[in-house]
Amino acid sequence: MIDRLAANPALAAFRLAREVQLLDLTGAWPTRAGASMAINSGSGATARAWSRAIYAAYAHVEGIRYASSMNANQPAFALYERARTSLPTDAALDIPLVTPALAAPLAATAIQLGYAVV
Repeated sequence: MIDRLAANPALAAFRLAREVQLLDLTGAWPTRAGASMAINSGSGATARAWSRAIYAAYAHVEGIRYASSMNANQPAFALYERARTSLPTDAALDIPLVTPALAAPLAATAIQLGYAVV
């Protein structure tokens, strides 16, 4: 469900202040590392264990790029605290979900995901 009212949700976006070093888990890297693409869609505990191992083994990596299990394998990103200096102080976009201009895009997204909008 997309709840446009509870806790005053907003659509927010930001631009990184600098480039960050990401490890791309969408290609062959998981297989070469002894895992599989299941690290994107399997157990959360397994994914967290892999992330901890990646963090420990790759000191220069500031985050990961992975295939979203919630959005048809579209690219998703997780940043480690190493990337904190890349985060801006202000959002580039911050619009309450109750904004009338968001009604149609939210409805279309809800239909695509099989969600309800309230």
